[in-house]
Amino acid sequence: TLNFGFSYSLLTAWQKAYGAAVPLVSFGLTGTDPALAVFSATTLPGISTTDLADARALYAFLTGRISSVSGVINVDENQKKFVPFAPLVQRERQSEFGIYFTDNWRLKPGFTLNYGLRWEFQGVPRDTNGIYTSPGYAGLWGRSGVGNLFRPGTLAGSPTQYVPRQGKAYGNDWNNWAPSFGFAWSPRSDNPVARFLFGSGGAFRAGYGIAYTREGLQHYRAYAGGNPGTRASTFLTADRDFPAGSLLLRNPLPAMRRFPEEFPSPNAPLPQALFTYTTTGPLWFDANLRVPYVQSWSAGIQREIFPETVLEVRYVGNHGTKLWRGYNLNEVNILENNFLRDFVNAQNNLRICEANRVACTGSPTGALRFDNRGLPGQVALPIFEAAFQGLAATAGFASGGFVTQLQQGQAGAMANALATSGTYFPNLLRAGYPANFFLVNPDAAGANVWMLTNPSHSHYHALQVEVRRRLARGALFNFNYTFSKGITDYYADSADSSATLFTLRDVRLNRGLSPYDLTHQFKANWIWELPFGYNKRWRVAHPVINHLIGGWEFYGIARLQSGRPYRLVSGRATLNQYDAGVIPKVTRKELQAMATIIKDPDRKVYYLDRQLIGPDGRANPAYLEPPTTPGQLGYYLYLYGPSFARFDLSAVKRTRINERWNVELRAEFLNAFNHVNFMVGGATAANVDVNILDTAFGRTTTAYSDISTTNDPGGRIVQLVLRINF
Repeated sequence: TLNFGFSYSLLTAWQKAYGAAVPLVSFGLTGTDPALAVFSATTLPGISTTDLADARALYAFLTGRISSVSGVINVDENQKKFVPFAPLVQRERQSEFGIYFTDNWRLKPGFTLNYGLRWEFQGVPRDTNGIYTSPGYAGLWGRSGVGNLFRPGTLAGSPTQYVPRQGKAYGNDWNNWAPSFGFAWSPRSDNPVARFLFGSGGAFRAGYGIAYTREGLQHYRAYAGGNPGTRASTFLTADRDFPAGSLLLRNPLPAMRRFPEEFPSPNAPLPQALFTYTTTGPLWFDANLRVPYVQSWSAGIQREIFPETVLEVRYVGNHGTKLWRGYNLNEVNILENNFLRDFVNAQNNLRICEANRVACTGSPTGALRFDNRGLPGQVALPIFEAAFQGLAATAGFASGGFVTQLQQGQAGAMANALATSGTYFPNLLRAGYPANFFLVNPDAAGANVWMLTNPSHSHYHALQVEVRRRLARGALFNFNYTFSKGITDYYADSADSSATLFTLRDVRLNRGLSPYDLTHQFKANWIWELPFGYNKRWRVAHPVINHLIGGWEFYGIARLQSGRPYRLVSGRATLNQYDAGVIPKVTRKELQAMATIIKDPDRKVYYLDRQLIGPDGRANPAYLEPPTTPGQLGYYLYLYGPSFARFDLSAVKRTRINERWNVELRAEFLNAFNHVNFMVGGATAANVDVNILDTAFGRTTTAYSDISTTNDPGGRIVQLVLRINF
């Protein structure tokens, strides 16, 4: 049978939002407000600091004394300019179409072939009212220029600017062919091996296919609609826009300042430099973004093992290819710019200072510092000296935060602190260091530079065994077991596929367990009707006894499975601004062997053996430590959490009154054995990280409950139901 077809879809989205279009006022006494002198420790002797603050706040509220005003102005979709009280209207559209054919061909009795081919096209989404702004693909790389990652001093690009979207966000992908192939073979043979495998009516089935994923409009809204420009902030500040204490709630508001002042245009773009050292950065698409696809395959044998009962054994696999992922291009650099060298020298200076504290600080308890104090072995630190120029020692060489980062080996964290600071990095620029000394796009310092592209993949392999019986002679059941493994480099679950990489230097480090990996899964459901009573195999002549022993049915659903994976992290940043993993002192297998539920007498529940937990609640350093070597990463370890077990049982008694009427009494036992299923992370968490330096390491306060917010708290529930059926 040959079939042809055509499909077309038009996806549209529309959303209207106002935000804080009506200005929000804050009351308070601030700055040069003369009322501050009225409420003081002098005029109110003996008043506490808390009570004084409360008195000032109460007075400001009662008198309507405004300290600041804030709000937003949205771009009007028709005028393409900021209009007070206009809503922000987002409109997106995407077209999809495809053509296909399939054929079902019975080559001979017992052998059927299925094959087909589909070609599909997913159009590039667009905002139909033209209000989304774009930095462009080159704008993601900023001053460094496209591809110039970790190349300080190479300034082949231009500063990032935002203009209304020009053309398509990325190129069309026309190469989306999706073949499918499968067959079913039911051999008829006297061969003893074939008869053993297939019995009298068994079959072997196998298939392969490609399917393209449809990501919809959410990614476009996040990566195009998330750029600045569609909304302006408005504000008034006391002592800048009006004298403190002079603006009361009853007064008209003066003209409010606005940022940005105008909606950008090709002739008047919005510079990213206005947002440097904030959390606002560019988002855009790889110019060659492709449609992701999944290859799936399976093979299985089915045979009858008992009357009405079938055994099926299957292998199932799939491979996700060119999966979408958004990651941050602004990974801080510590290698090519020799910052790591200065960091290691600073560590050495600090150790010398600590060993000679009086000579270094002038006091046995003086604040440790890491500059060159002229002590033997200490050296100059040109990068730090330039960054701290003109600053107090407590903000630089004697900063407690920087000293701690040196002691912990957090070179990445320290570099990121310098790169994203409006105090330190301008000093480096004045000293002649290049703008991209630390970051590929320095104008987005303090923010992420998100690029959506196709770097990710996934793998899934599973052995499935199923025994099922259709309802016959009062019994029905289905038992199935799955042994599987899920691997991916995308340990996340994000609606817009945003997930940073451990490092852009080696994306292979992200390969690990899928957040949905479940090694063992056993599921069962059954119905058993007792063969007693009216119209059953065994019945008695006495009607009362028939009513008592007849009409009994038992139902059950069982689910047993391995725990979900979680990842061990430390929160330490030794190479870049991201987590550097952990340093295990034993093997992963040994750590997993110590994963078990332990209930303390003090009612605390742990999912790891207590010997893995130190006296301070953190991980025992004899087993797990944070990385401390600057410039090097640790290991990213994945362990499995507690297993899951649940049985839902029910018993039903139906009593026949006559041919049309019966009474049904049902007892339902949800989580019949009252087994508490403890979890690592919440019930809806798809990617769980466990910090080994958390003082509650290895402890859980979460147990399963129905995530659909029905009335299932996770513990046993007994329900009694009485029904009259007619």
